[in-house]
Amino acid sequence: DPGDLSNALFVECEKGPNSIDYWGDYLYLGEGDAGVQVFDIADPEQPVSLGLIPVNRSARMVAAFKDRLFIADYAYGLLAYDIRDPENPVFINDFYDISSSERQVYSIDVSEDHVYACMEDYIHILSTDTIGQWESAETGASDFGSAVGWIDFPSYCTNIRAEGDFLYANTFATSLEIYSIQNPEHPAKLYDSGPGFFTANHQSLEIQGNRLFCNNYSTLYSVRIMEE
Repeated sequence: DPGDLSNALFVECEKGPNSIDYWGDYLYLGEGDAGVQVFDIADPEQPVSLGLIPVNRSARMVAAFKDRLFIADYAYGLLAYDIRDPENPVFINDFYDISSSERQVYSIDVSEDHVYACMEDYIHILSTDTIGQWESAETGASDFGSAVGWIDFPSYCTNIRAEGDFLYANTFATSLEIYSIQNPEHPAKLYDSGPGFFTANHQSLEIQGNRLFCNNYSTLYSVRIMEE
């Protein structure tokens, strides 16, 4: 019963979590400058903390996919870890934009064989098959490093969600943009709402069925993105 929280389990965190994802029996909780806390949730009623994955600045967002964990380390780019042994995650590589003064990563998501990293006014698209060979970008010099594709925004992109063949993004201009990522090397814009579609910048995007849900500090939006 969604309305009955009498059996809800509360887990103590290092700091206030701002992102959560899971893969298999393991939960990954982004906790800002405390890092990413890993939980074994094989028994959901007795989750076991396996420790923290450290970050350089702040674990703004996490995305787990197969045997990889990706962390948006805010001012220090995108971090990639091997989580085949969740109790002993192994750092593989990072990716950032050296032409950006703070290299801020606002949002990340993974779909199939690619990870999408929202860095200020670009989304960098990277192959998950070549993580060990990633080389960082310098977009100010038109150098996109190891990115196989990218999307340029007129204003900063704040949140993204990759779902199937589509990528959804909202921006500081309070707009919603939708891209086809059927070919990640050549993403194609399908829709741009223009400024003012939302009343304010949004904190998260989620897809459920034919609906896009997004929220700001005071409002939850539900947008139909495809026909029934």
